[in-house]
Amino acid sequence: IEGQIKLKWTAPDEDGADPEAVKGRKVSRYIIKYRTDTCLTEGSWDAPDTVEVPNDILPKTPGEGEEFIVSGLDQTLTYYFAIKSEDEMTPPNVSEISDCVWSKPQTDVTPPSKIIDLEVYTGTEAEVVLFWTAPDEDGVSPPRPGKRATSYIIKYSPTAPQTGEEEYWWENLAFEASNPPSPKSPGSTEQFPVNYLNTPQLPLEPDKLYYFAIKSKDENDNISLLSNIFSQKSGKDITPPNPIGDLRTIKEGTLEGQVKLLWTAPFDRKIPEGVQRYIIRASEIDCIDTEPKWNDPNYCFEIPNTLSPKSPGGNEEFIAENLIPGQTYHFTIRSVDEVENLSGFSNCAEGSTQTDISPPARIDSLRADTIDLVEGQIRLRWIEPDEDGVLPPRPDKPVVEYIMRYREDGIPITQANWDEPETKDVENEPQPQIPGQGIWMVISGLPTDKDLTFALKSKDDAGNISSISNSVTGRAQSDVTPPGVIRDLVAESGEDHGQITLTWAAPDEDGVSPPRPDKPAKEYFIKYSTVGCIDTESKWNDPNYSTLYDKLPPEFKPKAPGTREILALDLVAGQKYWFAIKSQDEVPNVSGLSEGCPQAIATVDDIPPDAITNLQAETGKDHGQVDLSWTAPGDDGMTGKVRKYIVKYRKGNREISEEDWGNDPNVITFQQNWENLLPAGQTENRTVTGLEAGQLYCFAIKALDERPNISDISNSAFATAQIDVTRPSKIEDLGATTGVNHGEVILNWTAPADDYDKLVINPENKVTRYIIRYNTTLINGANWESSFNVREEDIPLPLPYTTPQSTVIKGLEGGIGYYFAIKSLDEAGNVSELSNVVGAEACLDDIPPAAVTLTAVGKEDLDLTEGEVRLNWIAPGDDGVEGRAKRYIIKYSLEEPAVDKEAWWGRATEVKEDVPMPQDARTPQEMIVKGLVNNQKYHFCLRTEDERPNISDFSNFPNAIAQIDQVAPAGIGLNAKSGEKEGEIILWWIAPGDNGNQGTAERYLVHYSLSPILPGNWDDATPVKEEKIPPPEIAGTEQSMVVGGFTPGTIYYFAIKAKDEAGNISPISNSPAARAQVDTIPPGKIEDLIVKSGEKEGEIVLTWTAPGDDGYTGRASYYLIRYQEDKCVTLENWHTSTPVPQNLIPLPAGEKETLTIPGLKGGQVYCFGIKVFDDVDNP
Repeated sequence: IEGQIKLKWTAPDEDGADPEAVKGRKVSRYIIKYRTDTCLTEGSWDAPDTVEVPNDILPKTPGEGEEFIVSGLDQTLTYYFAIKSEDEMTPPNVSEISDCVWSKPQTDVTPPSKIIDLEVYTGTEAEVVLFWTAPDEDGVSPPRPGKRATSYIIKYSPTAPQTGEEEYWWENLAFEASNPPSPKSPGSTEQFPVNYLNTPQLPLEPDKLYYFAIKSKDENDNISLLSNIFSQKSGKDITPPNPIGDLRTIKEGTLEGQVKLLWTAPFDRKIPEGVQRYIIRASEIDCIDTEPKWNDPNYCFEIPNTLSPKSPGGNEEFIAENLIPGQTYHFTIRSVDEVENLSGFSNCAEGSTQTDISPPARIDSLRADTIDLVEGQIRLRWIEPDEDGVLPPRPDKPVVEYIMRYREDGIPITQANWDEPETKDVENEPQPQIPGQGIWMVISGLPTDKDLTFALKSKDDAGNISSISNSVTGRAQSDVTPPGVIRDLVAESGEDHGQITLTWAAPDEDGVSPPRPDKPAKEYFIKYSTVGCIDTESKWNDPNYSTLYDKLPPEFKPKAPGTREILALDLVAGQKYWFAIKSQDEVPNVSGLSEGCPQAIATVDDIPPDAITNLQAETGKDHGQVDLSWTAPGDDGMTGKVRKYIVKYRKGNREISEEDWGNDPNVITFQQNWENLLPAGQTENRTVTGLEAGQLYCFAIKALDERPNISDISNSAFATAQIDVTRPSKIEDLGATTGVNHGEVILNWTAPADDYDKLVINPENKVTRYIIRYNTTLINGANWESSFNVREEDIPLPLPYTTPQSTVIKGLEGGIGYYFAIKSLDEAGNVSELSNVVGAEACLDDIPPAAVTLTAVGKEDLDLTEGEVRLNWIAPGDDGVEGRAKRYIIKYSLEEPAVDKEAWWGRATEVKEDVPMPQDARTPQEMIVKGLVNNQKYHFCLRTEDERPNISDFSNFPNAIAQIDQVAPAGIGLNAKSGEKEGEIILWWIAPGDNGNQGTAERYLVHYSLSPILPGNWDDATPVKEEKIPPPEIAGTEQSMVVGGFTPGTIYYFAIKAKDEAGNISPISNSPAARAQVDTIPPGKIEDLIVKSGEKEGEIVLTWTAPGDDGYTGRASYYLIRYQEDKCVTLENWHTSTPVPQNLIPLPAGEKETLTIPGLKGGQVYCFGIKVFDDVDNP
């Protein structure tokens, strides 16, 4: 074991090599000595620094194997041993010195004993006590009293381990208790209480089952096997919560009969947990400070509460209600924990309840209807209010009275007219019931022909009256009787194509018999069917069976009751139809279905109108017009009235034939919508317009009836289109005034006629366009052409004759006088005479916009993002604070404004993007300036220009600090695994952004620990040096890093945070764990070992190239060198080969090693072999 070396040898014969001595006798004793610098020789056997090892060996028979363990050695030294033996003579004969052997003592690789007698007992509240026997540090049994372990690791968990999964439970499910005891001498009984003081990761809870286990560790970090696992419940909770010490009362925010209690949530037990509930009691007599008072129902009473207590230290508040208004009460609170431990009494808090000063809530749900009511009635509904205006209303707090009023003039009821004589009281208001529920009342005897308005108020028991409700308007129920059923409906084929004629007697609106001539219905509904009779409501309502006739003329309304109705319906000719009618009054009440099953076939018209034979054409009166005349044919031949005419024309003197009518592309249809066509036999006169003036045309006409049947083509008629040579009338009332805005003049005049000699007022009598010109000298016929045209956009379209017109002429030079005149043109290009000439001065705007007061808000505005500042101002006007300006100029600078504002303005930076257009004067405006450097202070100024442009004075110069970056990087999901090299661990993750998962963060913070890293222990964990952490990449990129220098085989926990340039730090990541990679790569094999004879007798010199720690890199830890005489050293005989004592420290890989070995036999052939070891003894 640790610090020991075992020596082995063959027992010698007492008489050694004497050939005459008796053989087989044992020596008497052994003398064992060692040195720590070199081999023992006869010369150094008795030297002062040669150490003798005491022993009580009883020598064995010669030839048998002896062995002896030397203990208490220094593990860091190499020991050189030799032995002599003595016989039983006095003085004893002593043998020669043995050969020299050497070795280092055993290092400590033995863990402490496994603890097998762990027992756990229930302790005090939320506590258990562990007992076990202290183990030997090297697992020796029986334990050695002085060989104690170095430390204990004690773990617990509420989760039971699975059989065969105990180590997994220990590593992943159990929590480590802090401050375990220092191990006692092996064999002693250990005792350790586990409670809230030493379970910070998962504090023990009272009366709960936990599982416990222990491991022990020696000074070389050898860890024992897992002990037996023992389960036990922790002690029950017997400690009451802390009493409340700051109970107080206030009236603020309370209603009648209420008082508000305030206190701080107390702690439960020694562990900082909250209580489960509160018990609140009040007394009208005095403080409740003893158990007899607390339990005496004649002294105090409990106030029910459903509070969910807050975490310890939280601010609690509770409104005690349903108490006597204005009464003084003494309040005490006790808290109860989860096992019903009751706290002591709180301090006594005295307070008076609120008196009733709150009126009932305003009723805003009042509405009116007349559903299922009789004439003269109206129903009002509303939601009942709380007597103190509480929302939501309390069911047990009704008002005591309603006050309702109404008006008959339709004017809404307000507080201002509540007491007017026209606002009348409603009698028999309902008794209030339950707040929050609906209530209604029916008012009778009201006029049915007036708009009625209603409103109400409510009153509580203290006489407080609510504000007036919403005002509703409605009419009392009027007529509920439908018109009489039509019983005499008749259907017959009509006179015209596709017509059926219906006749019936108009009904009384209320079905009175005999019908009253002054009580007609209001409207008819006529339905038809092509399937069969419409004699049931289901057929009437079935859209697949019957269809509503929707072509009733607007003027067709029910006649006086009893009068015969006649109606011609336009339907599909030749189709059979069945009919039914309903009527309705103005309410509307709808009658029942008409009786009978009237039916008829729609007339088929096969007779076309006669051809026109006397078409005449003459030159028209106006430009491009021809007048036509002919004798109107009838619908059928020469009877009735046609429905439409088709007029066609062609240039030239060739007649239009039937063949030309539909085939010649030069035959053009005149687009017209002639109305009021005349009956057959009368002379029609119509005008064709839009023709080419002076051109000869040929005309022809056809007539159509309603089917439509089309007549034959008419005769052809010829005429030349009129040429317009008449100029428009002269404008004689042109007026001019100075405009409102800079450079403007306002003109006004009366629209002229198209022809000066036809001053007829109609919509068509207007000119085609205006020519408006101006000059700085008087305009006349001589300089008209050289005068300046006004802008096209300033010239309005002409309106009909005599209509007033005006326009604003813009773009003139302000302050200059100008003369104006107008000419007008008709569609033929005829130009009017020059109008009267007028003059006016163009508006001179020398008033700049007013200076604004500017406000700037930066990082105080949480709605702003990084680098933004919000500006606000009130819009000035075009002139001071009137009108609307043209544009804003906004500038900013890091420089503070000086006395010379113009100089600052010239150096400042102008805002180019998102600057708003000015709004009407006095309109609030704002903008957000973006792209600034966050957390930088800026100064701002705004100036305004009008259209001239006049520029305003400087605004004030507010400053603001641009919004900082307030968005932290997103949390990171961290992963960890063992690295490739010894002591390394690899971490990898997905990069977050600067703002959440957007952009790129500035740097990472990585910490590690031997236990999981949580927000509470982040600062206690060890940070990884910044230079070893990679810089963040753009969000979404996978990143990794290798962390080295850890103890191989040890489990480490990691966590990471990201930080942006504004110092915002992400939430802590998860805390994955990984084991630091152990060194599994042995040093490289020595391939170039050379052995040479030394310079001195008994010396041999070895040379070779140093390998590395891992293969041929790095630096190995130590060499073992052995030899054989006359044969090679191999793996098979390595352990029986003779070791060479040496303390050679390996050089770095690749360098030459040299070792001289003394003390060998001169002339003897030796074979050497070397093994190289790294720092974890990989050979």
